[in-house]
Amino acid sequence: PGHGVDQPHRKRRDQALAAEVARWRASPVPRRLGADDADAAAHQLVQAVAAHVALALGNLTLQETLREQSLRDPLTGLYNRRYMEDALDRDVSLAQRTGTATSVLMIDLDNFKQVNDRRGHGIGELILVECARGIAAALPPGAILSRIGGDEFACAINVNQDRTEDIDLVAARLIAE
Repeated sequence: PGHGVDQPHRKRRDQALAAEVARWRASPVPRRLGADDADAAAHQLVQAVAAHVALALGNLTLQETLREQSLRDPLTGLYNRRYMEDALDRDVSLAQRTGTATSVLMIDLDNFKQVNDRRGHGIGELILVECARGIAAALPPGAILSRIGGDEFACAINVNQDRTEDIDLVAARLIAE
């Protein structure tokens, strides 16, 4: 009755319309939002952005930790051979540009193997840590100290070319230490 639409056709039209509304509600396509919906969507967006930022910061922290671990000796906390090689390249290049000199001191602990053999590796490790602290304390500011292997340490020190005797004073302090 009315409008010239028969009942079976109206029923099919209503079913098609209901199906379309159901698809529309299930689709990810945005629909017109009310104030509550907008607040909820904004909250979800903020949560998603916060999660991404937290993940990015976590990744940066992990990268920095891994980088630091790749450049440091885990026992003494000093730089390792790899870092020292790169630092020497930079220091020599800087010295050439600025007219300064880079001195490298190599330190080897005498009879260290005997200490390890007789007293054990635990005592040997304590000695290495204490030696590293003592060497670091005897160096001038800006010097780079690394443990390059077992009982071997290296120091890179930039000095004025006119005062190279300063390196002799550092060496004397290290020997006295």
